[in-house]
Amino acid sequence: MPNADRLLQGQCRGGSPDPVAGQERRRQPVGVPEAPGASGRARARPARARAVPAYGRDDLRCPGGSAAADDRNGAGASRGLPVNYLLDVNVLVAWGWSDHVAHEQTAKWIAATTKHRDSRLFTSPIPELGFVRVSVQRTAGRVTVRAAAGALAGMLHSLGAHHAFLPDDQSADRFPEWCFQASRTTDAHLLELAEAHGARLATLDERIPGAFLVPGLPE
Repeated sequence: MPNADRLLQGQCRGGSPDPVAGQERRRQPVGVPEAPGASGRARARPARARAVPAYGRDDLRCPGGSAAADDRNGAGASRGLPVNYLLDVNVLVAWGWSDHVAHEQTAKWIAATTKHRDSRLFTSPIPELGFVRVSVQRTAGRVTVRAAAGALAGMLHSLGAHHAFLPDDQSADRFPEWCFQASRTTDAHLLELAEAHGARLATLDERIPGAFLVPGLPE
């Protein structure tokens, strides 16, 4: 499976120039075109050496353990146990932005999960919209909505048959007992959506009961 950076950069070279000017380079997401300079032409940002790793790397290893433990630590897929995950907003952001503190760990987990041909990584409208929103916000608008959406499309395309879009078919009248604050409603909804389709909600948030926490995150 190809490197997501390469796919995204190819997409950027063929895309439309970004109409928003900006000089900041440090917080540019993987493969998103930079703002045009005086010439008015958009330039593709060179790939970073530590950005989303190529899939199928030989040095990716998952810990051993029981089947139940495998399901918790993400090793199930690599040990012959197909597992499906719905990717939370924070997972998409960490994977797509190479300056994110959890980028490398998230990218390695995605690579390990996609080694199993029957495992699937789902996205749904809320996480996808969240990625676009956060990507624009964290650059103060230097990355446009269209550019962020294009970067996400390239990331998901790099997953090939391992990615599937999950339509949000859950109503807003079912919440677990732990959800009693407005700020937790989206987390609870995504958890319900994942479970309704036989998947786990993969997240970086330790506060979601029943969700799968991406392993190897920095303390």
